[in-house]
Amino acid sequence: MLPPLITGRKSHCDSKLITYHELSVLVSGGIPSGWKVVASSRYARVCKREVGISVFFKLFLPRTPLEGIKAIFRGSRSRRFVQGTEALLKAGFLAPRVLCWDESFVMAMMGRGWVLTEAIDGRGVLDSWRKLFPANDVKDIRRFVDEVAIQVSALHNAAIAHGDLRLNNMLVAFEDKNIKLFFIDNERSRKHSRLPFKERVKNLVQMNRDALNEIPIRYRAYFFARYCRYCSLSIGERRRLIEAVEARTRHVLGRAC
Repeated sequence: MLPPLITGRKSHCDSKLITYHELSVLVSGGIPSGWKVVASSRYARVCKREVGISVFFKLFLPRTPLEGIKAIFRGSRSRRFVQGTEALLKAGFLAPRVLCWDESFVMAMMGRGWVLTEAIDGRGVLDSWRKLFPANDVKDIRRFVDEVAIQVSALHNAAIAHGDLRLNNMLVAFEDKNIKLFFIDNERSRKHSRLPFKERVKNLVQMNRDALNEIPIRYRAYFFARYCRYCSLSIGERRRLIEAVEARTRHVLGRAC
């Protein structure tokens, strides 16, 4: 289970996780001693502590001027992040635990907020691929791709759509010969009563965009075949899905140019 939800007030934040000074500096956009900035989207700032207990701090930045209004009806970005993470954990998936977070009204109205999460000793799927291929044999590579297909299909079979299923939003942790997959960046992940077709397509397009220029088509095709098998999709459903993914990928890439 997640620990009790805590705000960023000094009396509620365990100093073993993060000191009030560190928190104040990070919330104001600074970098405390022993921390470093890591890659993230332009609507967030992520820092990692490299000294002592390793944790990640994510500061949410407003995507639009209406972010504060959205927070009234949907909750702050921090709250949505916690809810998305909780949904995954309750369904039996792996995700970094939220250690503490901010839900102050003022921060929410500004379209801002933050979360502190545990650090996972792993690499993103794409980063792991770059290390794995072509150094390993085909059997190891197919096992790796198969594990990704197992986890993504299980997510969709549980009627959960991830908000941003880019390949590096899945962390791979190797334990001996076992592969563990952690879903991160869960702010927009959502549990449905039944997974909408468009959400399935959206997630596969997010993965496909990352894979196009780096993962050979034979392994992308292998992932798709295994994914469809684990989702128990019929031949007709597979054909409809691949056509939708290809069309949507072309549309997204064309828009990005």
